[in-house]
Amino acid sequence: MSKPTKQSKRPVQRHFGVIICLSLAIFWAWTSYVDHHPAVAEKQPAALAIQSLPPRSDNPSPEIALPIPGDNRDEELRQKAIGTWEDDYHGKRTMDLRADGTATMIVEPEGIGAALFAKKLTFDIEWKIEQGVMILKTLGGTPAKKIALVSKIYGDQAEEIIIELTDDRLLVEHDESTDFDWRRVSD
Repeated sequence: MSKPTKQSKRPVQRHFGVIICLSLAIFWAWTSYVDHHPAVAEKQPAALAIQSLPPRSDNPSPEIALPIPGDNRDEELRQKAIGTWEDDYHGKRTMDLRADGTATMIVEPEGIGAALFAKKLTFDIEWKIEQGVMILKTLGGTPAKKIALVSKIYGDQAEEIIIELTDDRLLVEHDESTDFDWRRVSD
């Protein structure tokens, strides 16, 4: 009877190393997204955060003043928000807010976002402002499968507190740790 030969552990070790590297890369990508989108880990409506703002009479900045009954502040904010905006959050984003309540956002992610999703995503959006909160709901977009994946991971609606809205700047609180600072695009 022949003696069994001892098999090398190298192929197993090599595969184990590849699995560990891939696992670490996926973990890093996921935690990076969760860090910037805590709503993925714990959904909490942004509308609740608006209650913590000081009352209008104590608020030194009219840019973040809460509306009072009969106030047309939301309509003023909506009119001022109409137009095209850009920011550089994890790549280039351009958002075109139209007067009819529709919008288009073009996202050109950088790094891992481009690899996971696409080099360019176009979101079709419905938007409104209620009690100083901009509500953006994704209706679809292209590439459709990638938009569906993004919506599944992050949700299809964002509620962002308007911190400042001027002729040139739209600053919103996306969540407790992330603000989006949009610049108006000149026509």
